[in-house]
Amino acid sequence: MPDRPLYRVNAFMFDKFPAVIFALILSTCLVIPFSIDIFLSGLPAIAAHFPGVHVSLVLSIALLAFALAQPFYGPLFDRFGRRPVLISGLWIYTLASAAVMLSDSYHGLLVGRFFQAIGGCSTTIGIIAVVRDTYQGEQLLKVTSIIMAMIGISPTLAPLLGSVLNDAWGWRASFVFLFILGCFFLLLIQGFFKESLAHKNLHALGFKNIFINYHHLATQEFFLMYAIAGGIAFSVLFSYFSLSSLFLINQMHLSLVSYGLLVAVNAIALIGMALLAPWLHHRLSLRILQCSSFVLMLFGGVSMWAINAFYAATPLHFMLPMFITTIGIGLVRPVSSTGIMQLAPNHLIGSTSSLFNFIVFIMGAIASAFSPLIIDTVSDLGFFIVVLSLIGLALPLFNKVITLRKLLTTVDNF
Repeated sequence: MPDRPLYRVNAFMFDKFPAVIFALILSTCLVIPFSIDIFLSGLPAIAAHFPGVHVSLVLSIALLAFALAQPFYGPLFDRFGRRPVLISGLWIYTLASAAVMLSDSYHGLLVGRFFQAIGGCSTTIGIIAVVRDTYQGEQLLKVTSIIMAMIGISPTLAPLLGSVLNDAWGWRASFVFLFILGCFFLLLIQGFFKESLAHKNLHALGFKNIFINYHHLATQEFFLMYAIAGGIAFSVLFSYFSLSSLFLINQMHLSLVSYGLLVAVNAIALIGMALLAPWLHHRLSLRILQCSSFVLMLFGGVSMWAINAFYAATPLHFMLPMFITTIGIGLVRPVSSTGIMQLAPNHLIGSTSSLFNFIVFIMGAIASAFSPLIIDTVSDLGFFIVVLSLIGLALPLFNKVITLRKLLTTVDNF
């Protein structure tokens, strides 16, 4: 039986504008990636505009909100349908973007960023749900791959676009763009998208069942190992996001556009490894790939620490070791996600994905908030990467110890 759409999301959309409109609806998944990456070059200017503040919280508060919203959107989409939850989330995102854009206080900026991420989180989860409603088999794989490619390329495009905007009109320009983006996607979803969920789950918001499922997953050794591995990768990545503009613009005096170009080139490592990971998985086990990724991160961290400890910090001395580190990060992310989804029970796939994203983004938020407080130089960042990489390499050993203890306890009880 050939693959075909399970449900026609909008007959007008598919019959009259089959490629353009559907591609635009899929691109709604870019809301959160752009919200995370586009303003990075503006961090030094925000710090100058609000002197004495902890400027990295502009990133950390959004990551925290995105993590907190993850476990709730899945049940909401299943209970009320895709369209109303998407529209509600985009309204929250757009109004919060306006508040951020117009804010005259740092606390107002942070509150706006929090609700911006709460609303934007709906698009990341909702678009995947829409695709699963609409397609099956090979078509599902193809369309999902398109979404992953869109998300993967955003770390390259968003910082570069933000650098150009911020250089021309100041740090608020990035947030003006995010407001316009929210308005565009809100009009798009309201005007062209109709419900894709055929049958709503009236019991999806049973909080007791949700808690039981999450507790069951959190007590599984395989889940913790892969979730912590992903969290370590995100901790390094978001710490780099928090510190990169401060190092390259403030300390090394690069222009905003030069900063955007360097960060864009570095992000190619994330895209390349996301494309290469499936090919490697056919040839190597997930455990070998996970260890290899942390070895790459360790090598990048040691190189960063050693070079910048003995020589003057330059953009090359910073970005070349970070590129090696980012290759490792780019491999950890798909390996951890694949490992968890392969071992998760079929009836808990959605809960597994939500809890995994919750953990990795919470760890990333904490790291991005505190790393600027303990890291002053590029060499310090290298040492930070070394420590986290060593913890990542120890995770399989930790998992074996727990398994061995359970086995010995079982033998003793017998």
